[in-house]
Amino acid sequence: MKAAVITSFGGPEFHLLQDVGNPKIGVDEMLIKIVATALNRADTVQRKGSYPPPEGEGPYPGLECSGIVKAVGENVTRWKIGDQVFLNLYKTFVYVKRVRTQETFGK
Repeated sequence: MKAAVITSFGGPEFHLLQDVGNPKIGVDEMLIKIVATALNRADTVQRKGSYPPPEGEGPYPGLECSGIVKAVGENVTRWKIGDQVFLNLYKTFVYVKRVRTQETFGK
């Protein structure tokens, strides 16, 4: 899977497209194929190093996206494969082709 990765703090030249592993979902999560995402102030200052990602998170920026549900965990009841969703996330970054998230983050 491709993802935009912050390789070092600084300008946009440190925001590179790289191959990363595909996300695996848990029983309370769903996998979203991202169709569109946004760039906001938090993404820009994170890339500059002024706004670190939450502890334990990777180098992928992005907080909002829309997409299509591609897989659901066995405990997910609100969404089904093929549903369109909008996500405004904390701790799950979306400058990737696919993202995993908890069911409660979908709108």
